[in-house]
Amino acid sequence: MNLQEAFNQLLANRMDYIGEHILSKMQDYQSLNDECSELFAMLTAEISEGMKQLWLEYEDKMMLIQGLAESAMYEQGVKDGIELSRVLTNTEFSS
Repeated sequence: MNLQEAFNQLLANRMDYIGEHILSKMQDYQSLNDECSELFAMLTAEISEGMKQLWLEYEDKMMLIQGLAESAMYEQGVKDGIELSRVLTNTEFSS
């Protein structure tokens, strides 16, 4: 496993942890998630099978987009944190 693959695995594990241990305990997140699930069920119950398939394909693509965006933001946050640590460490020694 190369460094990028290891970093990607670290990010995936951390994001899973956040979802399982942090988001799952956030009342606002849970409420919105429940509302979205209800709306999704209502929408799919009202549309034809052909449109349902199109809607599910759209939903899958949106989930992939969201996952990519979250992963990129988290990765950049980690990189920014490392850089900030370096800056602060260098500032401490030069003071």
